[in-house]
Amino acid sequence: MRHLWTMPLSALLLSGCVSLLPSYNVEIADNVDATGSAIAKMAALYDVSATPPTFAQFEPLYVDALAGITSAERVAASQSKLYDGKPSAAAAQTISRAIGTCKTALLAQLAFHRKKELEEKVFTKTSFDQARLAETCNAPAVMETALKERKP
Repeated sequence: MRHLWTMPLSALLLSGCVSLLPSYNVEIADNVDATGSAIAKMAALYDVSATPPTFAQFEPLYVDALAGITSAERVAASQSKLYDGKPSAAAAQTISRAIGTCKTALLAQLAFHRKKELEEKVFTKTSFDQARLAETCNAPAVMETALKERKP
């Protein structure tokens, strides 16, 4: 009889320890945001250029975007390992996969851009699928923002 109060107390304490979501990671968020910023600058390059910009003008932006998403990928992979075997592992892996999808899309756009310019000598704004790339790379940012905004 005297131990009846321990069960509700234990359940209450454990409920605070078990989370189905990983913690917000500012490093992932900052790197994904930097990637999104570089992608936005690629689109803006068309708006400020009198003639279609060359691949050489885009190259530093691709480098910036890839650096950001590769850093986010590295952090997310280590975070996924940290949550292995815990209830929040699936969510951490989902974020990691979304970052990987962004990197894959970015590399595909880079290869297409380089190839198209070599073949036609011009890469128009309609050839540059910034909207799809931005959407793909925004997914991990949305996920991290949701983690930041949740109530613990």
